Amino acid sequence: MQVTVMFTATDACGNATSTSATFTVLDTVAPEFTQTPGDQSNECEESAYTATASDACSAASITESREVISEDGCGNYEHLVTLTATDDCGNSADYLFTIIVNDTTAPVIEDSEGVEDGGIVVVCAEDIWGTVVIPDALSLTASDNCAADATVTLTENYVGEYAPADNVANYCLPNSPATMEDGLTCDNFAVHAARLFNFPGDEFYTLAGGLMTNYVDGTGQITMEVVSTENPNAGWTFEIDLNEGLNWQDWIDQPGTQSYKSDCGLGDHTEWMYYILQNSSTATGWGDYAGSELALSHQPSNGFFGFQVGQGANNKNANHGYSGWFYYIGTFEGADVMGTGDVFADIDCSLPWGIEREYTVTDCSGNSSTFSYTVDVNGMTCAPIDPTLDGNDESDNGWGDDAIGDDGIGEDDGSSEGHKVKLLGLTPNPANDIALLTFMSTADDQVGVHLYNSSGMLVMTLWEGQVFADIALTIEVPASTLQSGLYQIQILSANGSSITTKLMVGN
Repeated sequence: MQVTVMFTATDACGNATSTSATFTVLDTVAPEFTQTPGDQSNECEESAYTATASDACSAASITESREVISEDGCGNYEHLVTLTATDDCGNSADYLFTIIVNDTTAPVIEDSEGVEDGGIVVVCAEDIWGTVVIPDALSLTASDNCAADATVTLTENYVGEYAPADNVANYCLPNSPATMEDGLTCDNFAVHAARLFNFPGDEFYTLAGGLMTNYVDGTGQITMEVVSTENPNAGWTFEIDLNEGLNWQDWIDQPGTQSYKSDCGLGDHTEWMYYILQNSSTATGWGDYAGSELALSHQPSNGFFGFQVGQGANNKNANHGYSGWFYYIGTFEGADVMGTGDVFADIDCSLPWGIEREYTVTDCSGNSSTFSYTVDVNGMTCAPIDPTLDGNDESDNGWGDDAIGDDGIGEDDGSSEGHKVKLLGLTPNPANDIALLTFMSTADDQVGVHLYNSSGMLVMTLWEGQVFADIALTIEVPASTLQSGLYQIQILSANGSSITTKLMVGN
């Protein structure tokens, strides 16, 4: 600002002299801040601040400018704030401070449907098959101090030796079939889980360990380690492969004729599952039997009976179990062997396993809270499942409906007149590999098929079991294991009917 001042000097006589001077007033002093904010760090949003400034000559105004140091899409940032105080003459002063907004607080889980963090939800099996209904995962309710929503992710980890997998539906543990009250199985045998007929070694075996694996596609595999009842240092490891199982209706609706085998008349066969033992099945010797190998195939070869699984299907008691019949061919202690065999077991399909469920609740800033609980499949059935059928030795031995429908098997039911075994075919003959023997009986009956050499000595029993009236049965005769020569095959029924045919073997 400039100001011109006129100065006049006057004497007593009135004489005057004038001069002027110009004065310039300059404001060069910047305002001063009288109140300033400090650096701030806050959750979710910044706080309001106060700043004041004064000037010696005029009023001072304050303006704000910001430099972004960092910033993200979740509302977190760091700003360098500059406050400028300016007077009317344009003099200014700056003040700098930092504002940080950063969400560091994890979301809070408010509702977990009554399950505590680290809790256990117990699940039991619905039936003897080990069917379990796994509860749906919990729906958690969570809140966050900054974000309107929080993301919930769930991971599940199946734990336990018997936990199902991508291709495994469930497992069952086999045990040697339990005896009835008299200390024997219902067919009056001591405890055994496997039996080999026409075998130069031991005939009966108990179960030392095993596992039944039921796959998602309906197939199955059974591992059985059995030990001889006569020699604790000898036994077999069975690896039995089963095709896709069928229920009773699907089983009998297949082409051809199918039935079921119930040696003790226990159990409802319409509730069983039926399989075919696959040719990939084997038995490998261990201990004193080490080095012995048997290849297994389904018996009977025409699939009339299946490998059965269900309550009473073990043919030893009324428990849940399995039974299957097979042909074997292979080597035993360096010699070629062949014959037939059975395996049996009680099975427990209600086995323990669990699901560990862990939730992670995350807000936009990456803060997270966790919550976990365990679904405990406790290895028990929801209600006790006891066999509903007794082990009365007088129970009928059922093989399906008999000829006149009175369920009497192997007894004279009024249809015995003219009762006989019929030979339907033996091909090829002569044979050097496998010959197929086909026969049938005019009534339900127990039948044995035996092979004799030309001197009349028994070479092996090809098959023993019960036949169903007017149903053709085909069995394999392993000619490749026989020396060249003439043999006789005798088919003998329990009622005394028999038929003999000759087989020529040329190797």
